[in-house]
Amino acid sequence: MLWCPRGKGCANAAAALGAPSGALAAAAFDTRIKNPWVPGSARRGVERNLRGHGFAILTGSQSFHVSGTPGPLLDGEVQRAHRWGTELASMRQAGVHRIT
Repeated sequence: MLWCPRGKGCANAAAALGAPSGALAAAAFDTRIKNPWVPGSARRGVERNLRGHGFAILTGSQSFHVSGTPGPLLDGEVQRAHRWGTELASMRQAGVHRIT
């Protein structure tokens, strides 16, 4: 897992990993406030950066919604994240390396 804390920059973290060897898959996610007036999503940029460094993207990126900057996750988001993680693990275990 590549963790990109706020303000540290995922581009530098992905570059530090170097080029993946073999069929290494990745998935990106972020947390954000569920508000149409709050622009942007880090997940798309992280996914693009991972692709640019040669990682296959296992599945589409996800945003999980929080109530505010410190959190917590909104109702139902923990369960949604769990389902997404289970889906990722199942695809990886089945040998699926890329779904775009």
